[in-house]
Amino acid sequence: MERCQILKIHLERFGIEVPQEYLEAIAASTDKFSGAELETLASEAALLAFDEGRPQQVTLADLENCQQNITPLAIQDAAAVERMQSWSKIARPASSPVQVSKKGLRTSRFRTN
Repeated sequence: MERCQILKIHLERFGIEVPQEYLEAIAASTDKFSGAELETLASEAALLAFDEGRPQQVTLADLENCQQNITPLAIQDAAAVERMQSWSKIARPASSPVQVSKKGLRTSRFRTN
């Protein structure tokens, strides 16, 4: 569902509306695509339609053709993606507060006085 929304947002930037079933069909076959890769897919499909004299008229075939030309990073470098996913399990979420130690930072060696 999120992939449908991402595609829809990026297609709407070009003034393009496509039927929900197109979005669902492409979303089902792009499970390894990141948000940036979905943005690229939308951009490429919009350019393809424009080049073929159909500005703002993206078809399911346009989306499918452009999808074939994009290899997601999750496939290109699966090991790197796996490392990032492993790291993310132990990393502090950006939205969580920073835990301040009672000891504080040791800065005495940097003092100039």
